[in-house]
Amino acid sequence: MTTPGGAISARELELRLARRALREKLIDSKALSEALLEQAARSSTALVDLLAKRGASAPALEGLRAQLDLTADEDLEERPTKDDPRIGKIFLSLRCDVRIEQSRFMTSYVGRLPHDPEPASLLLITTDAIRHGLWVDFLETVRAAKNVKSAGLVPVLDAGRAEGAFAIVTRYSQGCLNLRGLLDRVRRLKLSEALRIARELAQALADLHAAGLVHRDLKAQNVVLTREGKVLLRRAGIVFEPEGAQEFAARGSVFGSPHTIAPECLRGEPPDPMNDVYALGVTTYEMVAGTRPFEGEGVADLRPQHLEQPPLRPDKVLRDVPDSVSELLVWMLAKKPKERPNAAKLVNIIQTVERNIHRSGSTEKFQAFGG
Repeated sequence: MTTPGGAISARELELRLARRALREKLIDSKALSEALLEQAARSSTALVDLLAKRGASAPALEGLRAQLDLTADEDLEERPTKDDPRIGKIFLSLRCDVRIEQSRFMTSYVGRLPHDPEPASLLLITTDAIRHGLWVDFLETVRAAKNVKSAGLVPVLDAGRAEGAFAIVTRYSQGCLNLRGLLDRVRRLKLSEALRIARELAQALADLHAAGLVHRDLKAQNVVLTREGKVLLRRAGIVFEPEGAQEFAARGSVFGSPHTIAPECLRGEPPDPMNDVYALGVTTYEMVAGTRPFEGEGVADLRPQHLEQPPLRPDKVLRDVPDSVSELLVWMLAKKPKERPNAAKLVNIIQTVERNIHRSGSTEKFQAFGG
C-alpha cells in the first residue's frame, strides 16, 4: 500500500522484506507465516527481530532491507482525474465523467446512463490483455452474470466491445471502500465483522454457483464495502494467468492470483466452484489473522505452499482466535476440492460459528488493530 504522496507504508516495506527473505532462502515459508502471524498479534512492524528469532540471519535481513526498492509502484493510479481523452465520451450508453482507477490493461470510470439517476461504472479492458494472460472467454461469464440476482454481487448492466476494447458497465456505489485497502491499513478485522463479510461473500458465491458460474478471482481487491455496510463482490470471470505460471501448467492454462489460487487451478484443471471457496478461505484467513496463510512474491514461491503445505492454524499464534474459526479456515483451505464445503453450506456453517461465538463473548476480545 502506498500513501497519497507515493511513499510506501511501513507494513508494505516489511512484507517486501519478508518475501525477499523467503526468495533468498533465509527462512522457510512455514517460519515466515508464523512470524507474520506473530507480527499481526503484536500489531508491530519489528519483523526483522521476529524473522531472526525464527532462524533467519539478522545481518543478512538488514542487508536485504538496504536493497529494497523504496519507490512506489506506478502501475496503479487510484486518484480521480479529468485529464483523460475519454472523459465526456459515451461507451455502451454510459457517459464517462471521471476516471477512478487505471492499471496496465484496465481503466475504470464513473458516469451516468440515460434516464438513470444512479451512477454507474465503466470498466474498459484492452484487447491486448488477451495476449498477456486474460482469460479469453471472460465476457461469457460477465454477460451471464447479468442474469444473476444477488444482493452480494455488483450488478452487471451491460457488456460488449467499444472502441477496440472490452467494455463492462456495472452499478457504482459512492463512498465505497475496497477490502484490500482496509486490510492494508488495519491488518485484521474485528472477528464479528470478518465473519459477517465472509458469510455475505459465501452467499454471493452461492448465488453465482447456482447459475453455473465460477468467479475465478475472488480476492480482497474484488470485494467492495459500501457506506451502508453492504458487502459486494465484483469482476466475476475477469481473471489473468499469473506471470511465470506457464512453466508449471502440465494439463492446461493456469488462471488466478498467486496468493488466492487454489491447488487444482495450479495444476491447470477446469474452473470449479470449489476454487472460489479456497480463495474465500485465504481472504477470510487474512481478515481474521492479519496475514495470509501463504506468503511469497509470485507463483514460483507460492505454488509449493498451495499444493503441499497445510496452512498454519491462526490459533497456534493468535490465542484469542476461537477453535471453531481456525477449524473452519483449515476446512476451506483443504488441498482437495471435494474436502471443502460448498458455498451454500458455508453460509450456514458461518452462521452457526457466529452464534456460538456471540454466546461465548469471544468477539469482544478480538478487536481490529491500526496499522
